[in-house]
Amino acid sequence: MTIQTLETPTGSVLHTQIIRGTVISVDTRTEFTTVRDRDTHLGNGRMLPGQVYNEASTVRDIWLKTEDGKEMKLPFGGLGLAMRQGHAVAFIYANDGKGEPRCLASKNLTTGESIVSSENAARMAGEAVSKPPKLPMGAAVQIPSMLVISYFAALIEGNGRFSVGGFTISVFICLLVMAGLSVLRQNSRNKRAGGEAAAILRGRLETLAAP
Repeated sequence: MTIQTLETPTGSVLHTQIIRGTVISVDTRTEFTTVRDRDTHLGNGRMLPGQVYNEASTVRDIWLKTEDGKEMKLPFGGLGLAMRQGHAVAFIYANDGKGEPRCLASKNLTTGESIVSSENAARMAGEAVSKPPKLPMGAAVQIPSMLVISYFAALIEGNGRFSVGGFTISVFICLLVMAGLSVLRQNSRNKRAGGEAAAILRGRLETLAAP
């Protein structure tokens, strides 16, 4: 395994690892998980129990013989990369905030096919951005603007007289709007960081060649 640091212009830093080896076996199986919906309250103490059902998911068990001669089972499905016994393959992954390995990119070195997960890259790169997104105009502008807007809204609510209730409600609404805009900015930043990470990963896959 090779550890490499991936840095994006947005500020994400991912410590990725590369697993290279030869496919020993690839098996596909179906796992069933029991799911129970939430209960529905009908009122007057009555409750409708949630529906219970099974969800099926396809799991790929991939065994490799790594470059150092050891055999290992991949902790992830390899993004659906097509492979069979004897193919030389490579996988780039990183651990998420919970320490779970997430596959970011994979390449079949025998066939030349490669896959990059933009979704995983966006999630991982977003988690790895150290600084929160900045306010468009800065807190020094937004907060006074919010108070001024709330003040005039309180005057309108009180027909020319200052309304404490109107001021409070207006401040609350402004805070909700600012929170919503912050979420949108963060999602946009994460998506941008994910796109940057995906582009770097594609470049790294191109440099990988069959042994």
